[in-house]
Amino acid sequence: MTKLLIKITGILFILFLTSCERDDICIDPVTPKLIVRFYDKDHPTELKKVTDLQVKIDSLDTFIPYGITSDTDSIAIPLRIDTNLTNYRFIKNHEDTTNEVSDDFTVNYERELEFVSRSCGYKTIFNNISISNLSNNWIDHISIKQQNILNEKEAHLYVYH
Repeated sequence: MTKLLIKITGILFILFLTSCERDDICIDPVTPKLIVRFYDKDHPTELKKVTDLQVKIDSLDTFIPYGITSDTDSIAIPLRIDTNLTNYRFIKNHEDTTNEVSDDFTVNYERELEFVSRSCGYKTIFNNISISNLSNNWIDHISIKQQNILNEKEAHLYVYH
């Protein structure tokens, strides 16, 4: 009887161990952000900080503020995953209303879903990005450095001002 009980306990223990699944935890950010670096238009290889930059992202006809309160030479900003374009307003000197100046532009792209893992689900990859409708008030031009946004390891856009 005890041998039978030991065998049943052993079989139940083996079944318990094999029925357990690995616990996945999604640690890394999934959908990459758009990385923008700011450069001097007169010296195109030199980074140039933007004073009191504020970025507003168009979301369903409402601009959502994405504020940066100090000077910066690069930012990471999200792209919309529900449509193939995102409208941005980059406001320089937003704390100083007399010297505030803004530029609007649109980033166009194709979206592609990619399965990451069971815990993270899917991420959106942005392919074939292009820029349109740049207003050129303080931004001289924008150069696309990475046509596809797959990760956040390198800059995707260079903004010359």
